[in-house]
Amino acid sequence: MRRFWVLISMLVTASASAQEIQGAGCDPSSALPHNGKAARATEGPLEFAIVTDLTGVGEGENGLPRRERIFKRAIDQINVANPEFTVSVGDLVQGPSEQDPRPMAEQWAEFNGWADQFNARFYYVVGNHAIGTLDEQAEWCRQHGARYYSFVYKNVLVLFLDSEDPPPTRLALGDGRRRH
Repeated sequence: MRRFWVLISMLVTASASAQEIQGAGCDPSSALPHNGKAARATEGPLEFAIVTDLTGVGEGENGLPRRERIFKRAIDQINVANPEFTVSVGDLVQGPSEQDPRPMAEQWAEFNGWADQFNARFYYVVGNHAIGTLDEQAEWCRQHGARYYSFVYKNVLVLFLDSEDPPPTRLALGDGRRRH
């Protein structure tokens, strides 16, 4: 994740306990990018899980790609831990490349299937592998909506930031080259 760092900041706020939603990066009025499941409300302190990026890993054992094997195991362990929600740090797909030549929509379809396996809400965060070209930015917007957003949960402000936000000229390579 060169030149891209997602900052997930948890700040205690004095706001009301109702969830406040703000997002931007595509259509600011679009829904927040998550798997559609409800957060698991609990009494007591906030409990959530964070999953890491899934790019740059090679083939694993028994013909099953390493990232799929590891991520499925992580989903199972997170579901046992039963957090209120799970957040990512971005780079959930490789993006069309030598490592994964499949079209972006196909890569997202695969990952969305994994995200649906979480018992509670899973929040997507954009990564540079997801928006390396203008077409990939459009696909992110079509599938997920906001590229950076925030909400308040149990008086905690949760921020998801996209530091990639490059100028359009950098994205207009047109020859399929990617910059990571």
